[in-house]
Amino acid sequence: MHNLYYMKKCPLCFIESNTFSFEHIPPQSLGNKTRLLVTNENTFNPNSDFFNRRMNYNKGFGYHSLCENCNKYLGSKYVPAFTKFINELKNITSETQQVYKIKIIPLNVIKSIYSNSIVINHSNQNIPENFRNYILNEELNCQFLNYRVFIVKTNSRHYRCEGWRIELDIPAKTVEIIASIEFPGIKILIINSQDVSLKRGIEITNFNNYIYDQESEISIHLLT
Repeated sequence: MHNLYYMKKCPLCFIESNTFSFEHIPPQSLGNKTRLLVTNENTFNPNSDFFNRRMNYNKGFGYHSLCENCNKYLGSKYVPAFTKFINELKNITSETQQVYKIKIIPLNVIKSIYSNSIVINHSNQNIPENFRNYILNEELNCQFLNYRVFIVKTNSRHYRCEGWRIELDIPAKTVEIIASIEFPGIKILIINSQDVSLKRGIEITNFNNYIYDQESEISIHLLT
């Protein structure tokens, strides 16, 4: 089903529409444009038409959750920088404690990741309105440093996304996971917690400290 024929609000701009475009996670420019068979919560629900079945995604992995205007906005403003960054990251070898320098556009990268968290959490009412505004206004920066972003290189060939949830992985502390995004070679976590330390991969939360379209040489310290 490619269109939703009832009025609902876009989770990013809050404008009502009865047609929603398909938001690819990750972008098509990272190869996410081939036919996939997807297992989701409906696969395990006896009351669903898709019980014990997989859903056929002809155009890659993603969601019908954004209006066309927001989809185009994100695609033009942030996706090119995100695609370049992920391709650069995939080319980094896994030598322990090695520091690499790459040229990227940091703020565009992290806002692309934040926008994907909105897509995944499209039905969640806990998303702050000013977080949506932060994504839609490319000029805003140095905010939402509590929404920490971690990236890990993996050997996985799967596409997985999970929305807002609470974990109790740290004794006597609550870890709020905003979104988990996994696609071949990469896993991204957006976490609302100051008590998490990284054992491998990188944290890119400081990408918020740059300005829109500012290209910078970034040192990547990849923990393996």
